[in-house]
Amino acid sequence: MGPEWPFLSESGVFIASQHSGGIFLPTSVICCCRRISLPCLGELGYVLSWEEAGEGELDRTHCSLNELRTRDLRKCLFCCISSSAPEEKEVIKGQYGKAVDAYGCLGELKLKSGSNQLSFLVLVSGCTSVGRILDTEIYQITGTDFYPLQEEVKEEDRLSALKKILNSGMFYFSWPNVGANFDLTVRAQKQGDDSYESGNSFFWNKLLHVPLEHCQVNCSDWLLKVICGVVHMRTVYASHKQAKACLISRISCARAGARFHIRGVDDDGHVANFVETEQAIYVDDGVSSFVQIRGSVPLFWEQPGLQVGSHHLKLSRGLEANAPAFDRHMMLLKEQYGKQVIVNLLGSRGGEEVLNRAFKQFLLPEWSSSSPEPSFPLEAD
Repeated sequence: MGPEWPFLSESGVFIASQHSGGIFLPTSVICCCRRISLPCLGELGYVLSWEEAGEGELDRTHCSLNELRTRDLRKCLFCCISSSAPEEKEVIKGQYGKAVDAYGCLGELKLKSGSNQLSFLVLVSGCTSVGRILDTEIYQITGTDFYPLQEEVKEEDRLSALKKILNSGMFYFSWPNVGANFDLTVRAQKQGDDSYESGNSFFWNKLLHVPLEHCQVNCSDWLLKVICGVVHMRTVYASHKQAKACLISRISCARAGARFHIRGVDDDGHVANFVETEQAIYVDDGVSSFVQIRGSVPLFWEQPGLQVGSHHLKLSRGLEANAPAFDRHMMLLKEQYGKQVIVNLLGSRGGEEVLNRAFKQFLLPEWSSSSPEPSFPLEAD
């Protein structure tokens, strides 16, 4: 069974936390939430935020359950339950009808439709457990739903395309027990490193968290984080000890796209088809992790056409114009992974020979202003 998650209604969204709280987001004001600050939760009971119609002023108050019954919840921007009494929570939730069941929420999707902006909650409606790492269950997403936060929806084609991608079987999330902090988007060496969050290119739904972050919502408590890739686990035995062997491949979202359409590097130093593959073995509370990375050659090049094996490669910029992006890519890798060994997988015939020769030139010291030696981590294809 999957975890319990959002309680949704026709008039808004009541999100039940993994812990003791909850948030109610009425549909009528969901589009205004970015300019409203979420009040701090306390131990005094209920924390309410009100915006009276026409006045535009925000009144934040603490109140008891009896006082809550006398208020018009339709005007409530946020209803945050800090009380731990389950019967009191049920009184509030009982005022709304359930619209849909879901295992988790990926965040809020915003789409431009003409002059309008549409908002949807992206919900996980189906998932399958693939195993357990420490105290954390790992799930593969098998179904998603887009819950509209407005009445009119005219973007069925775009939503269907997004749903097809999310339901492809390549997206995974972790569900830790209370007190556990395992993050599937982060390799073992960076677990618990808060400074890594801003540069995490394997956190695919990060932008879906932004609308609620603007409301000062703690998204780590309310929303899921997903990777795109593959997760495999096996239980192995070393003498009398049981261990968990894990193979996790994470595809970067920094320069994502279909093969033959997205190649090489961009001006920010991100390359196409960048994958981090982690081989980890967990024994008791310890872990041994070996990480390999691979990616497209960090130069501006393209491969016109869709014929597999045609190898019609060409550089789209001159060598000197490639230098800044090449150096940025190498610096990013050095900051994230330290010093590694480059394995060049390019051939020496046809179009690959041109790319191979240019790549080797950039590995010479005079082309890399950021390092005295050609020893940056990279696997090139």
